[in-house]
Amino acid sequence: MSVKGRGKSKNVLDLQPFSAKQADFLFNSDAHMNVCVGAVRSGKTVVTNFRFLQHILEHGYDEFLVTGKSQKTIKRNVVRGLKRLLMSMGYREEDIRYSTMAGELEFVVDDREVIVYLVALKDESSADDIQGMTVAGLYSDEVTTAPKSGFDMAYSRC
Repeated sequence: MSVKGRGKSKNVLDLQPFSAKQADFLFNSDAHMNVCVGAVRSGKTVVTNFRFLQHILEHGYDEFLVTGKSQKTIKRNVVRGLKRLLMSMGYREEDIRYSTMAGELEFVVDDREVIVYLVALKDESSADDIQGMTVAGLYSDEVTTAPKSGFDMAYSRC
């Protein structure tokens, strides 16, 4: 599945079938840690957003974690994609709460309020923002840019 139509309304998805590599990741990403690698513009972000949302919807848990280089890149690479996917499933924009100040994305799934914590791993002190959390899933965007201590802390919270 790829997203087509640059210049279309920001909340409209023109979904195309997954490529063979995307489908392989989607259907076989069932390990405790799954890593998606590939060339720039190869569809990694689309399939990982889809797979993370699928994980959220399939589990009865209510707290999840997304990490990235900055709040700006998390919004661009993850939040926008998750919101578009949710809206393609019938959610309205007002059903999805996103706060950059709180670093949270919230929506309701089957009477449970899901909170996705959004943490920028910009330097070694970023691990402090994660310490003490317990979450049911971690999506680490652009993990190679994260400081090791931040990623290790995030991974240990699952």
